[in-house]
Amino acid sequence: MEDYKLFDWDDEIEKESEFSVLPAGDYNFEITKFERGSYDGSDKIPPCKMAVVTFKVSDDKDSTSIIERYYLCSNMEWKLSELFKACGLKKSGEKVKMQWDKLIGSKGRCKIKVTQYKGSDNNRIDKLYAPSEGGENPWD
Repeated sequence: MEDYKLFDWDDEIEKESEFSVLPAGDYNFEITKFERGSYDGSDKIPPCKMAVVTFKVSDDKDSTSIIERYYLCSNMEWKLSELFKACGLKKSGEKVKMQWDKLIGSKGRCKIKVTQYKGSDNNRIDKLYAPSEGGENPWD
């Protein structure tokens, strides 16, 4: 587990949320963190392995972090392909082994949306764009 400070009941606190909400639209991203996890399952997704990926999404003046979950099951294979294509680790129509260790530091472009969760606005990634088939990432 990361280096967390545990508080006592009477400790002082001051740090506030580092997350800001960006307007919906297209932004640059960089993957800053990847964690392995597991998912207990739901009506639509079976119990499976899960990747938790943190994206730093930014424009010229502001940035935020967005955490997305990627479920390692066949009905979510399209989303896994979208992730690896956006990071330049997969080409359209290509079968590849998922190279999770190469995700951190990957850059690209995405479309984000604003959603509501428990009464608060939050950003979610709506779409990850694939770089040009020439191998260059046009957003670097």
